[in-house]
Amino acid sequence: MQASMFGQRNKTRYLTEFKSDPRYYRDVIVITYLPPTSAFGIRRDINPEGAIETPIVLIEIVLPTSSKFYRCQRAGMIETIDRSTASQEWIPFFERICWDLYREVDRELLSW
Repeated sequence: MQASMFGQRNKTRYLTEFKSDPRYYRDVIVITYLPPTSAFGIRRDINPEGAIETPIVLIEIVLPTSSKFYRCQRAGMIETIDRSTASQEWIPFFERICWDLYREVDRELLSW
């Protein structure tokens, strides 16, 4: 378990939710958002046993009763959301969080 400003998160849960074939991602970046605030946190977990080297970026929406994960796809320096899994009401938020990431997050984190 890893503690953050958003509480503890179960690393195994999101690694198993976002696997393709029987192998796991080695490098997982999780962006956590706690609505309705504008604050978000970023953490990076390295899974040495993971066989997939391509990093995966997840946006975690922490709701009062549960959390939802959305997978991002890389497009240049800015992360874009796979909108097929997102409802229309979240699209403005996703666009905003992506803009904030582009402006505020360490460029090294996004320059893979």
